[in-house]
Amino acid sequence: MDHKIGQLILTPGKKANTVCDIFVAQTDAHKEYLAGKLFILIEIGENSADSLKIINFLIDTLNHNYYQSEKILLRERISTLKVEHIFEAALAKTNKNFKDYLESAKIKTKIADINITAGIIHNKNLYLSSSDKNKAFLIYKTQTKEKLKTANNKKDSVYKITDIVNQANSDHETREVKNKIFSNVISGKMPPQSYFFITNEALPEYLSKKQIIETVTLLPPAGAIEQIKQTLAKINSYISFIGLIIKSQEIAFNESKITAATKSSVEKSIINLNKTEDTTENLLSPTGIISPKRWFGALTDKFLNRNISQAAELGLKDKILVKRKTPALNVLKNIFLIFSALFKNISRLLKNLSAKKDFKNISKPLKTKTNNFFSLFANFFSGMNIKNKTLLFLGIIIIIIFSINLTLQKNKQETIELEENFDELTALIEQKQNQAEANMLFSNEGGAKKLYDEIKALMAELPQQTEEQIEQYSEFDEKYNVFLEKIRRVEHFANIKELINISNITPNASIENLIYSPKNNKIYIADSKQKSIFIFDTNDNTATTFTDLEQEIFGMSSAAMINDSSIYYFGQNSLLIYDFENNNLKNYPININNGEIADSDSYNNRLYLLDKKNKQILRYNTANYSFTSPYAWIQEPVLIDDFVSMSIDGHIYVLGKNNQVIKYLRGQALDFSLEAIEPLLVNPIKIQASKENDYLYVLDPSENRLIVYDKNGQFTMQYMEKIFSLLKDFILDEENKKIYFLNDNSVYQADLIHLGG
Repeated sequence: MDHKIGQLILTPGKKANTVCDIFVAQTDAHKEYLAGKLFILIEIGENSADSLKIINFLIDTLNHNYYQSEKILLRERISTLKVEHIFEAALAKTNKNFKDYLESAKIKTKIADINITAGIIHNKNLYLSSSDKNKAFLIYKTQTKEKLKTANNKKDSVYKITDIVNQANSDHETREVKNKIFSNVISGKMPPQSYFFITNEALPEYLSKKQIIETVTLLPPAGAIEQIKQTLAKINSYISFIGLIIKSQEIAFNESKITAATKSSVEKSIINLNKTEDTTENLLSPTGIISPKRWFGALTDKFLNRNISQAAELGLKDKILVKRKTPALNVLKNIFLIFSALFKNISRLLKNLSAKKDFKNISKPLKTKTNNFFSLFANFFSGMNIKNKTLLFLGIIIIIIFSINLTLQKNKQETIELEENFDELTALIEQKQNQAEANMLFSNEGGAKKLYDEIKALMAELPQQTEEQIEQYSEFDEKYNVFLEKIRRVEHFANIKELINISNITPNASIENLIYSPKNNKIYIADSKQKSIFIFDTNDNTATTFTDLEQEIFGMSSAAMINDSSIYYFGQNSLLIYDFENNNLKNYPININNGEIADSDSYNNRLYLLDKKNKQILRYNTANYSFTSPYAWIQEPVLIDDFVSMSIDGHIYVLGKNNQVIKYLRGQALDFSLEAIEPLLVNPIKIQASKENDYLYVLDPSENRLIVYDKNGQFTMQYMEKIFSLLKDFILDEENKKIYFLNDNSVYQADLIHLGG
């Protein structure tokens, strides 16, 4: 153990204005070796039963989240998995658990009233997360000779004290706004012969820094705690004092004290250890793996050690043994020369091939060298006796077995490294997922998005070779997509269904737009090629068709409803008015000043046409179906490249091809823009302002989605559906919280979730 810990709790009992507690984890030695010792110092500025519940919950939850983390067990296999990372993940998870606990237990408390310090002491490293009111003093010894000379042997002049928790008031405000118990983590190595003195806010106000240094450094932690208690007990106040003293310990080690007997004992231990290593290696060797050490040992014993033992019996000196040559050494030397020549020839061949020489130019000399090599080998082999030939074959077999074994060992090592890398990446991804989830709970979408960008990059490094790895990647990918939708505020429509497919009525249908009449709950579906208007009744889900073959229909690309009795269709300089109350269709002349109409809408019994050619909005009075000369409504230059769609609710919203939206009032552009979203807008085709609510809708077929903004341009949410393939139009029925989509030639109905549908 590299440290000692002393605890101080001094309260006036029921008269206390606060509730406080100190917790120091008591865990088994193995877990403390892996994860260190957890300590918590907490004080809540209100003496109530709820405060006591909060203290017990935070201590139990953080203790469980840290020591029960699976990552602690992984530290034995993954060297890069740090205690600091596990501690940060436990803090983030505790933040989330605490928020859920307050909601479920219906406890109302202010984060600013909770002063908590939690930390880990592991080896000589300290990791600390503390609120701004608690104090964490580092008392450390100066090391310079000048300071030691001027110290006059006084302990207080040798030590210095500093508060490592030095947060500004703005940090406290941020902590309150984010509703977080734990935020940043301070980490560092404890200096030699140093102390940490962690207290609540009140204690340092009654003890001077000089008193703290003298008490903490001159006495062991337990004695220092008793001395501080005696000093503070004299104070007549209803104040609670809590503190924690952590003392760093060092064990001196002097190599010169090792005796000769100890060295001898060590040497014997090494010999025994080698024997134990051999035995253990035999026991742990996988079945089928050939041990080259055992084979070479057997051969050495047979051909070399036998001669050495004989020499020992004769009393020969080591010099003679070194100079003496054995048949085995000669054979091994010859084998080495043969394979060395073979290797040189192969290297020369590869070099020639890499130089891109003509194969014909190198084939002839290669053939000659190969023949020479085999001739040399044949002559060498024929001149050998049977014993040497046997040794040669044994040597070749040993080399082959050794090569196979090396390959197997290398593959095994690579597999182990890949598994360790996979486990490390998996643990890191899980840690970042927990952090991102915590950020989402506290509405920190920017931080969560940054983390998920990192998660995506880590996922790209994950191997997908085994079924387990593929399954793990799929799990991460699924979780990534779920949280990505949360970050992007994606919702899916509830109760979406297809109402009608016009292609089933008319195979050559080519539907252009939809108009909804809330007066009679009918949807009007225009098809200029069939010269028809299909009418769908949402009350009884029946469809009828209106066709007037006598009228010349040149297009019905845009539509607007006026007085909830007539629909104005415009296409190719032609205006068609369908009076659905009288069920008739008529053509009317209209002057568009040689413009090119992109969209139309109505407001206050007036017709507005969006002229993309002249970058203008043309306004018409519609009394008795007679249209006056158009009024150029925009009074200033337009900054949009090309008009696409418009909508009117008193203001006019104009959507351009460059994904810009301009908001006009009385012909003048206002300061307005849409908030950037993900995925980015690619090619929106329609904008619709709500007549009843503060919402602005944009249809983006490229992502099969409908985006919802407020009328200040702030992003609210987006609907996405995979069943859509060719979105053309949509209409709103906000009174009934419904929306209707035109997808190809089909009409779909869905509930608007953001309106409570």
